[in-house]
Amino acid sequence: MLINGRPFTVSTERFDILRRMRASAGTSPLLPEFRPVRFPYDADIWQLLYKCFYSQGICCFLAEQFVLYMAGIFQTFNTASVFIAMTNSPFLQLLFRLSPKPIDIFFIKEFLFVFLEADDEEDILYYDISRGKFDMTIVIVRIETTGYCDPTSNLDFVHFIWSNYERFTFAKYCLTFIPREELDLPKLACLTHYRAESEGWRNDIHCPACVHSYQTNLRRFTSCLRPDTLNCPCFICVRQPPSLLASASHTLFLMVVSSNGAACVGIGVGVAVEVLKGVG
Repeated sequence: MLINGRPFTVSTERFDILRRMRASAGTSPLLPEFRPVRFPYDADIWQLLYKCFYSQGICCFLAEQFVLYMAGIFQTFNTASVFIAMTNSPFLQLLFRLSPKPIDIFFIKEFLFVFLEADDEEDILYYDISRGKFDMTIVIVRIETTGYCDPTSNLDFVHFIWSNYERFTFAKYCLTFIPREELDLPKLACLTHYRAESEGWRNDIHCPACVHSYQTNLRRFTSCLRPDTLNCPCFICVRQPPSLLASASHTLFLMVVSSNGAACVGIGVGVAVEVLKGVG
């Protein structure tokens, strides 16, 4: 799938910044994250993302219904979606059924993948993935890229999708791995847009028909009936400013992103650490 007619331009800019910050300050506090309200299948989800995707060198992240349920936005879930940046990999050839004789049932590590259906026009596949008591329908979304990419591009990939595909701010929650060079295991980051809890349905880029369609589809997940009023109890329609911590994280990260020199990065790191200590 091309997003707005173009592929994901492979980059590691955000990861490189975090790596420099770790080297300078010994910490990386500038990623807005959410604290899961609930996390069913936590060990299975971790192992699925790690063994089946991260260990295979795949750039990807988990999002949509399951993650929104974790964050307390949805009250239930049916599926989870995995966005994958397409690259030259035998595993992805198998997963996306690109061989002359596609395989419908296969194991990756201890996880059983059972192919359900495909939407070839949208580059979307549906799998039932199970291990022991864990059993979930996973929607696999294939995103075209400009070249080879691996988990060091995960952060850039997330923000590419958030900026060009998922325009509703309340839906910008995801799980992804961030490599840690000093440790064998990566960090499982629960990322969120810094305004996810304050934007609600407010987004000028959407037409009324698009918003109405999304609201209709979400009625079974939310109590949202009149999102244009101040009395709506739905989490998606919350009208409040973003937290000071989230705003500071976002602003300082943008400052560091726009600073190409090592000295500027060092200054940004020092300011970030002090400000975030103050608001945390």
